[in-house]
Parts: sequence; structure tokens; C-alpha cells
Amino acid sequence: MLGVAPTRGLVADLTARLEAPLARIGWRCGAQTSDFDGAESAPEILITTPESLDSMLVRRFWREDGKVAGHLLSGVSAVFVDEAHCFDSTARGDQLRFLLVRLSKLREFAREKGWCMESAMQLCAASATVDHPEELAIRLLGGGATAVACAGQRPIEILNREGAWLRLAGGIEGVAVAAQVPRVSSLEGVGGLLWAALGSGECRKALVFVPSRRECDRIGKDLRRWLGERRAIWVESHHGSLSREHRQ
Repeated sequence: MLGVAPTRGLVADLTARLEAPLARIGWRCGAQTSDFDGAESAPEILITTPESLDSMLVRRFWREDGKVAGHLLSGVSAVFVDEAHCFDSTARGDQLRFLLVRLSKLREFAREKGWCMESAMQLCAASATVDHPEELAIRLLGGGATAVACAGQRPIEILNREGAWLRLAGGIEGVAVAAQVPRVSSLEGVGGLLWAALGSGECRKALVFVPSRRECDRIGKDLRRWLGERRAIWVESHHGSLSREHRQ
């Protein structure tokens, strides 16, 4: 089985989470990215990114007596796409669609060559943040795809402008939520929000998302100083340009 995730960080996280439970049924789980080469051990579950999948499709043939005798992915009978919304209506989403077609054609070629018994391949995707899952299923997985929606929702709370936690009612409009959300435009404002959240007892850790890697490094350094003046607290930056060791 092949798992596809949008980032190297998520690939590493999913692999770490799945290794132990899969080991209990005798399956191995590996990661294949620019950071890891888990494909070499041919695990039962291989988790990768679209870019590494592209590379594997091109490079992972093997030969005997100078002739092509197999392919690493010829035995893939199921593909699972995680965080499918990240691939919706994007260039990487188009790339993934083409890669799935290429993988399907590889399976057909493998069956003709006797590398696998059948070419059928199950395609699945999952996301918790999709407005129209039926449309996404068709766009990403093809015309015959269907969507299965799980009832219920996770409770969501926001830290409002008064510094209190407010649980959002089901069906609340985005405009009403926006009216409750604090607006800040300075380091002191961001730091104050984080300080209030962490000091409330309702929050143990916080993620801060920024639009660029440069901004990530800058605000990480500034928050490390600003929060560090108030208590011992770990603040770290994370993005793809950091070294593998740093990101891990």
C-alpha cells in the first residue's frame, strides 16, 4: 500500500505514528522522501510525497541480465491520500492526479509482464476540512469516486477579544466568528495572545502560521525572546529550508 501526504514533515509524522500498530500485525511502515529512503526495504506500507512518488515511478525499475525485470511500485494495490484538501485545485493536485494515472498504467504493464497478478488499484483520500467532498473526490480520484461523510464535528473554541475561551455553536457563520477574533499587528500583540492562551490553563502548546520562511525565522526569534523574558518556554521555527536534523 502507498500513502501520499503533502509535506515531508507529515510523512515523517504518519510513519512514526503507524510503525507500532502496524508492527502488531506483522507489517512494516516506511517513509520515502528526500530525508528518508524507506523504499529500499520494500515495506508493506510506504508513505511518500507527490514529488518522491514521481521520482520512484521513473527510477525504481530493476534489471536482470540487462533487461527490465520489475518495478518497486508494481505491487501497489491501494493508495491513500492524506489531507486531500491540500491538493484541491492546485498545481500539486494536478501533478498527483497525473501520477495516479501513471501508477495505474504501471500496474497494467506489470500485469502483462507477470510482475503482479492483477492491475486493479483502490484509491482513497481523506480530509477533515472539505466543503464539497463529492466534488473533490471526483476531481482527485476520478469519475467513479464516491464520498463518505462522517457525522458530527469536533468542538472548537476561540480565544475572544476579552481574553476568554468561547466555544463556537454549531452552524455559526464565519462573519460572526471573525467578529470575536482578536486582531493584532505587532509582536507584542501576537506575544500577548500566546501568553494569554498558555496562561489560561486550556492550552499546552501553540502553532503560529506565517506566510513565508523568512517571516518564520524572524517571528520565531522575536517570540523566543519576548516569551522567554516572562517564563522558561521552548519556541522553535520549522520550514523546509532547515536541515533534516533540525526539522526532526
